[in-house]
Amino acid sequence: MEVLRHMCQGLMLETEIRGDLTCGVPTVLNVMQAKTAALTGAACQAGAILAGATPQQNQALRRYGEQLGMAFQIRDDLLPYTAEDQVTGKTATSDVANLQPALPVLFACEAADEADRNRLPTVFRGGTDPVTAHRDILAVLTRTGALTKAARMAFSRAEQARAELAGLPHSTQLAELATASADRQH
Repeated sequence: MEVLRHMCQGLMLETEIRGDLTCGVPTVLNVMQAKTAALTGAACQAGAILAGATPQQNQALRRYGEQLGMAFQIRDDLLPYTAEDQVTGKTATSDVANLQPALPVLFACEAADEADRNRLPTVFRGGTDPVTAHRDILAVLTRTGALTKAARMAFSRAEQARAELAGLPHSTQLAELATASADRQH
């Protein structure tokens, strides 16, 4: 029940910040934690419980799942800017069209010079066709290093997930899954 409550809160917050590039990185990370990380953590913990794991193993696998979920979602926010539509199965312009402030865009807002800081809200909020908006945002993300910063964060979360597996038996595939979640192209 707790997970469902967190997910609903995350969905509500995500709706509230739609179109708001001033919401800040911590807010978007809270959305990711409430939605993806909480669900993934609960699923991993449920698997541990069903397998008869110890309470310590249950908690370690919940924390593993939460970090895995964060790595997965951070990479998901990068995909519209780093992978081809045919590979990802979603359109590159979806975040722009939905006015969803993705993590890389917020990193760019923090690092941008004045001209780009002024340009991002104009492009993001509409008045520009989604293809042109996506191209312009991608240029800013590249200039500011936001794509690299977000990718590093995804890998860091994957590393934290792998660290939670220390001492757990038969966890090689889970460790590989964490790595793959931060490095995926779809």
